[in-house]
Amino acid sequence: MRPKKILYLGSNPHWIAKDNVEVVHLQLFDIVPRSWYLPSIAVALTDWTQYTHMIFTSKHAVKILQDILPYYQLLIPQNTQRIAVGQTTAKVLEQNGWGTPWIAREERQEGIIQLLRTIEWNEDSYVLFPRSALSRGGIEQFFLERMIRYQICDLYDTYPRRIEPFPDLEEFDEILFTSPSTVAAFFSQVQTLPKRPCLRAIGEVTWQNLVRATMICTTLLH
Repeated sequence: MRPKKILYLGSNPHWIAKDNVEVVHLQLFDIVPRSWYLPSIAVALTDWTQYTHMIFTSKHAVKILQDILPYYQLLIPQNTQRIAVGQTTAKVLEQNGWGTPWIAREERQEGIIQLLRTIEWNEDSYVLFPRSALSRGGIEQFFLERMIRYQICDLYDTYPRRIEPFPDLEEFDEILFTSPSTVAAFFSQVQTLPKRPCLRAIGEVTWQNLVRATMICTTLLH
């Protein structure tokens, strides 16, 4: 039997590795760390020992933050609760000495917010959120509404990568979108919907963006 062939558009294809499945990883973005010397990063790290919680929504945020710490002569905190968006980010935290984090049930921003609602916050709570500069504002809005002290730290930018040549989409059984940004980047380079592969999305927001993109693409065909 021919293995199922999946075109994976996220940053970590290993979690879908299964028997009789061939995964092709198409990296649609370049991850570019911001300068360690930026005032915004320096200010966020000034309160390093005061943070009670840290939220990590990608493995990139973990690795980049860890690279920055020696420059500021900081160590991984021992008494700060870590929160990870999913198993991959949690694994990177553990492998790099950050301990075992709480993990959101849904591997997306909405899953993190759902987890945050279960925490007993108090007047001493102080959250660091290292992230991509393109992150959506839902988590930040949660803290504003609950009047929880927090600090945003934009560590890196993501830039769409022009893929040339683009894979023959008809060779795949499935195309897997992992975020709204993967949907946007994919359809910026694809003008015709493939006939063969099934289009799948992880998470409600990604699915909604995929529906809108396919409707636009179908309209363009007419």
